Amino acid sequence: MGDKEKPSYHDRESDPYYEKKSFSELDKNRNKSRQISRDETEYNKPKSAEWMKKQLLRGAEKMFAGSKGTSEHARMQDAVHESYGSPNFDAAVTAYLEKYGMPDDMRTLLVLLESKNKETFLGALAKLNETIPSRSITEKRTIRTKLRVLELSVKDVQTKKAVKAALEKL
Repeated sequence: MGDKEKPSYHDRESDPYYEKKSFSELDKNRNKSRQISRDETEYNKPKSAEWMKKQLLRGAEKMFAGSKGTSEHARMQDAVHESYGSPNFDAAVTAYLEKYGMPDDMRTLLVLLESKNKETFLGALAKLNETIPSRSITEKRTIRTKLRVLELSVKDVQTKKAVKAALEKL
């Protein structure tokens, strides 16, 4: 072996400059690795206060939501959204409205504006009008766009007037 050549793995034991590390040194080096946590207390940490606060708020919202906070409500609401554009849409809307009444969320209200039932349409429009002041700028923009499309496509005079009134409010 020449002076400049590095000894192979098997020749290291015969190399006079190679120092074999003890098992305790190997363990210390292994614990310095970035993949292994240095603090074992990280695994035993209690959940953060922020996470606990979110969980409590989520539970309180469900409690105050009443029947609208259940999984059945979410399932029926999803059925309304999934049936949008299909022949089953009006049946899904009717079933939802009979059980839970007019929804509170903007997404479902905008879908209900596509209902062929005039009462459902006007109810959803009235609910949107009530909540317009509390909506964000992007939500107001979305509502305005939807109402402009409806203004052009609605044929009934009464519903057209209601849509124009809602647009003026925006």
